[in-house]
Amino acid sequence: MIANCVVVYTLLASLFTTALEPNMATLELLEECGEYLPQESVQYCPLLVENFAIEDIETVTKIIFCESRFDNKALSSSYTYQDSGLVQAIPSSWGWVKAKYPKSIPYWDYPDLAYGFAQYNPEYNIKFASHLIYDMNSYTNFNHWNASKWCWGDTDKYLKILRNEQ
Repeated sequence: MIANCVVVYTLLASLFTTALEPNMATLELLEECGEYLPQESVQYCPLLVENFAIEDIETVTKIIFCESRFDNKALSSSYTYQDSGLVQAIPSSWGWVKAKYPKSIPYWDYPDLAYGFAQYNPEYNIKFASHLIYDMNSYTNFNHWNASKWCWGDTDKYLKILRNEQ
């Protein structure tokens, strides 16, 4: 259901740029989506659809919620790792991905006029996660976020946490 909601929010965003109007089924699904996704996630749905396979969108969406609560300016309180942004990227992993994909990922702490630094830019942060999940391994790998798996690994637990915070 989470992946369906992400796709529907993305389609809805595209409807605002066209003359099309949503149908009744889309509107009914949108009403139900509030139970599965926080309102803060809606702005990032197009980036999720653009960067992840449909079968992985639910997991990535839950990871972002559990890691940052969809706050692109999130910064870990740990001075050791400097986990930053939506997916709580760390400088060493960012550098690893940057070295392999220099044209799609800027340097860590690269100045970004809109977001302060590159790691806080949702487009770069989500693209970083996509490269880390798909391109840096020979298979889909969410192990980089094992520390928060207690939150995102079980949909019922995720939904309970989400509902308690809404």
